[in-house]
Amino acid sequence: LTSRFHLYGGNVHGVFDELIPEKKIVLRWRLKSWPSGHYSNVEIDLTEMKNCTQMKLKQTGIPASEYDAMKTNWNRYYWHSIKQTFGFGVPLADVL
Repeated sequence: LTSRFHLYGGNVHGVFDELIPEKKIVLRWRLKSWPSGHYSNVEIDLTEMKNCTQMKLKQTGIPASEYDAMKTNWNRYYWHSIKQTFGFGVPLADVL
């Protein structure tokens, strides 16, 4: 499996490396501003619980100077959007 994606007008680039339906997403992720060819590794694990699905994200290989911005962006553009879509009572843990 190698499927490329671009988001936000090309500011985010990535490659899906592994997709296990209802279980796991593994991808390489980079921002346009990062050094050429530098990708971080993202793993999203999904676990079905009694009344919900738990989603855990682990991202490694982020350039040190970009860590805080990446954490802010995951919260702002992804987790809070998911929370708004599925309900305001959804607990969100810190990411990264």
